[in-house]
Amino acid sequence: MSPLHTPTAAGRAMDRFGEALDAVVVEPPGRQNAAALVLLAGEGETATTHTVLNSLLHSLRKRLLADSAGLAPHAVIRPSAEYQAGPVTLLYEHITQDLIEAMPVGTGKLRFPSYWLLRDIVVGVEPAESGAGRAREVRRAAYAEHLRRTGRGRLRDQLREQASGWAQPVKFLVDLWMDWLAEPWYGYRIGRRMLRARNRNWYATWAQQLHGDPVRNFFASVQDLAPGGRNADPEVVENALLRALLSDLDGALRHRMLSPWRRRRVTRFVLFVEDAGPVDRGPSDARPGGPDRNRLQRFLAEYLVAAEKLGSRSTLVVGCVQPEFAVELAVEPQADFEGAAEALRSGMRSRNGLVAVAVPVRPEAEVAEWSADRHPKIMTRVFRWGPVAGIALRCVTAAAVGAGLIGGWYFAGFSLFDEKCPSNQFENDYGPGCLGLSDGTEAQRFDGMAKGFGDLFAKIADGNGTAEELAKEKGREVRTVVYFGPMSGNAADLGGSLAELHGVALAQHENNVLADRDIRSVGLRVLLANAGPGFKAARRVANKVVERTDEERIAGVVGFGQSRPETHDAMQAFAEKHISMIGTSATADTMVENNAASDLYYQLAPNNRRQAHIMKAFLKGQPGVLPKRTAGSNSMAIVVSNPKDEYSRNLSDDFIKVFADGEPLPMRYVPSRIGSLGGLAKDVCDKIRSRNMPIVWTARAQELVVFLGKFKDTPCNEQATPLTVLGGDDVTNAMLDEDRPTLNQGLSLYHVMLAAPRGADTYRSGDFVASYKKFYKGEKSNDKMLQDSHAALGYDGVKVLAHAIERAYIAGEGFDKSAVSVSLHDDFKGDFSGVTGVIDFSDDSRVPVNKAIYVVRDSDPSSSGSAGGSESSYSVVLKCGNFGDGKDNLTRWGPEGDTSKYPCPDDRHPSDPAT
Repeated sequence: MSPLHTPTAAGRAMDRFGEALDAVVVEPPGRQNAAALVLLAGEGETATTHTVLNSLLHSLRKRLLADSAGLAPHAVIRPSAEYQAGPVTLLYEHITQDLIEAMPVGTGKLRFPSYWLLRDIVVGVEPAESGAGRAREVRRAAYAEHLRRTGRGRLRDQLREQASGWAQPVKFLVDLWMDWLAEPWYGYRIGRRMLRARNRNWYATWAQQLHGDPVRNFFASVQDLAPGGRNADPEVVENALLRALLSDLDGALRHRMLSPWRRRRVTRFVLFVEDAGPVDRGPSDARPGGPDRNRLQRFLAEYLVAAEKLGSRSTLVVGCVQPEFAVELAVEPQADFEGAAEALRSGMRSRNGLVAVAVPVRPEAEVAEWSADRHPKIMTRVFRWGPVAGIALRCVTAAAVGAGLIGGWYFAGFSLFDEKCPSNQFENDYGPGCLGLSDGTEAQRFDGMAKGFGDLFAKIADGNGTAEELAKEKGREVRTVVYFGPMSGNAADLGGSLAELHGVALAQHENNVLADRDIRSVGLRVLLANAGPGFKAARRVANKVVERTDEERIAGVVGFGQSRPETHDAMQAFAEKHISMIGTSATADTMVENNAASDLYYQLAPNNRRQAHIMKAFLKGQPGVLPKRTAGSNSMAIVVSNPKDEYSRNLSDDFIKVFADGEPLPMRYVPSRIGSLGGLAKDVCDKIRSRNMPIVWTARAQELVVFLGKFKDTPCNEQATPLTVLGGDDVTNAMLDEDRPTLNQGLSLYHVMLAAPRGADTYRSGDFVASYKKFYKGEKSNDKMLQDSHAALGYDGVKVLAHAIERAYIAGEGFDKSAVSVSLHDDFKGDFSGVTGVIDFSDDSRVPVNKAIYVVRDSDPSSSGSAGGSESSYSVVLKCGNFGDGKDNLTRWGPEGDTSKYPCPDDRHPSDPAT
């Protein structure tokens, strides 16, 4: 409470209620007797009641958060139509992901072995009827998912690299194990854990209650939950998933002798249900957990039963419901918060199973005032030593034994550490798997690479095989192009590399088809260089490329999709070997300026300076975006940047320099600091409530996603305050991601795009779209990449390099990488039309002059009327630049059909007042 605030009687009662909840959360695992369910029953179906409930739930959640880190793992379950219409696992995927991300520092990674097992069976097995052979199929599918998720099974690949005689018997034993014994052993261990292990055999009891007969074979029983099984009904599946989740959470709080991380888990897991919705009984079933109820009501009803049946102790669920739903659950409401606090305290002291409490919440001023006030944080146990120090003494003996074993491996000639990855690869120091070089073949694929790259690697491998056949059978010249980018990590680490590689594979295919017909064309191989998450291993991977330059006959490198210091280091390594480079989507001015490697680097994307001019032109010309001038306020836009990110810092500086119409208001943050984006959201809300200015987002795409999520917790979202965001080109990376920003509550999202091939605006875009669809045969997972400008940039990058290679080959003398560099300098003076526009390196420029560029308004892909959102989910509101033969060199633009109202920025005259 605020020291200046005198609490009322209602406020003191709510204080005691909050303290009772805190006591439930921080009760030590060794003394926990039961789980708890607290229902906040809002009286009256009014907007005020919803506001008070949400405010109360938000204030309770804040008690679990500190400025530097979370104090207790928790998940927030918000109402969503996706839960009702989507797969039965969707709700639980959100819960598990939120809990994993909210684990306090030093408590280790949260795992869900039972839930993951059932989820893999429910969603990963092909539909079929139950039967004797079906159980074996289910076990095989579960084992395959287990190997994929854990990354095990590398020993066989490691042994295959060994040529010495001693390895042959070991190979035989490993093959025998992997082919005949490993899967049955896995089935035995899973059956023992799920049916007979102490504290984990919930499935045996549950399945016996379901069928009436004891379960003797786990996979013979669980096959009924797989698609097509007799118990594949969503209600039964959801029942099993919830019990698996609770069992895993109970297990996560059990201490292990050698795990200091487990010892630091000292709080319950808290689940907040934001709004269970109105009570709407379906025509066929009036039960609270019946199939006609919404998913959140079913979740609460099933939790009430499952937690008591399991004797679960590790969770606290707090849900906002209507009073009649609490009555349906047979949870008797308390008279007030004082009574609820006492019921919680007395219930947790007893050993009567689940403690369920309902408290009426009235839309009164005291409740709103208490929710808005400051509250103390929960008091958790403080550890003097960190996890590493806590385990150090226990590891001394194990280290000595391990040293002896490692020495034995070493003297046997088998390297335990250096051979985990194939040749020309090395272990990823920034995550699981391997980094380095690959030719796309199965044996050379990167272990641990991100989802979506596997099929593309297969296409690249096919293209490389075609190039080798051209050389062998038709005597064609063949050169290697390197694609250099991140292929491991999360969406923020990858940037646009997945989409770029779609374009690279298509360009290689087209080039090799041409080389098959035309003797003057050169076949292309593609060498894939995984530079690590966010280019963190860029220099080391670049050195690998340099080592293989002569052997692979490397003619140039395409990629460099992010402006980072590590990218500059890699460019320097290539420049020292005189290898030409084609940049795709890195746009920071420093990629070319003040860069010692820039003489060999050519960039396809317009730089940040051109983007800043385009953003300024849009803000000044688009009606209703900039606020009206008022006395005493000169600020016209808020500029958000991350000063530690080269791309963001540079784009922010460029925009502030060119935006002369009013003073931009800079707001900076560092995303590595916990809570910084939440604080930024609050600061932005405070500013736009008093003066509705647009937000110029110069930071990365994934940070925008988090910001918009945090913005929903501000008063601006509750009051539907209009929010206009104009982002740089990096925002494109978030638009195709599963966690794309949700466009609601008055949000207008615009961003710069470097290509819009679906609009067929450039001379080459129509042919590109047709070839793309034919090459990928309409696969939706690949087709949606057409919305992303990076696919066109990757395609153009290979096409530019292939054109330079061909011109150097035709010229004859000295056909090597130096001749390619000369061609890049001499042969691109305004007559090369790419999918992304004219690529014009006139006047010794390394960046295309007046390159085509767009500003688009993004929309919800579900509104496009196409399944899966495969059609465009954006509309072009501004386009400028040189679009190619037969297309206009657009020098003017205008909103709402008036396409000649304003001048476009001109790279040749950047200081022109009209520009």
